Amino acid sequence: MRHNAIDHEKYYDKKKEMIDFLISNIDKYQDLSMLLTSFIIDNSFINAYEMNIPVSLSQIFSKFGVFKEGFDPYIEFKKILDRYSFLDDERGTYCEVGAGIYPRLSEIIMPSIDMNHGSLTIYDPNCMFSLSENIHIINEEFTKDTNIKEIDTLYALYPCEATITVVEKAFEEDKNLVVGFCNCDHSDIKYPCTDEYKYWADGVCKIYERMYGSDLDIIGWPSSMKNDLPIMVRRSTKHKEKYKSL
Repeated sequence: MRHNAIDHEKYYDKKKEMIDFLISNIDKYQDLSMLLTSFIIDNSFINAYEMNIPVSLSQIFSKFGVFKEGFDPYIEFKKILDRYSFLDDERGTYCEVGAGIYPRLSEIIMPSIDMNHGSLTIYDPNCMFSLSENIHIINEEFTKDTNIKEIDTLYALYPCEATITVVEKAFEEDKNLVVGFCNCDHSDIKYPCTDEYKYWADGVCKIYERMYGSDLDIIGWPSSMKNDLPIMVRRSTKHKEKYKSL
């Protein structure tokens, strides 16, 4: 049985709205607008696994609710933040790296942050949609010199080239961390990939497990999603002291 991620009935019901959205926002998507529109017109990813859908398209599919229940990566990622009580802090400060053109993950998370009077900063040179006055978008790359002193929780879904920087900053500066790895090979940045592992991400996670042991969790996506990429989670010292029962 093929575990494709898209609900066909919802997809066809929302198809015109998705196309209209892309065309009306051509100034934000630019050349990508017509490519994504053609994908929707041709139903190019209607039978794809979630991990095989381009991120910019996945964000639109999530926005218009065409994923099957349990297959939306943004909703499932938020569940991880909830599981570790990362969104429960009063006046918590959050930073998302690599939100993409349409910051769908932040859109889903923001109501929880607002409820607790928190704040959110996004680092991504390509983020084009400002979805809340409480989201501070910085259209810059996230680097080793980025100031995250006031940040409690650092999170990223498929941050690609920024992955290692995000992980290293979280450990070096004792921050909560949730990173959903992409399937790219970033051996040229750090930690050359070996044939021992299916993904570069798997090798990185093993290295960090050896370095930090119980100071991190390596978890996975729901099995139904057929996404075997790892997710790295780390709790800060402050968070461990506050939520000792986790």
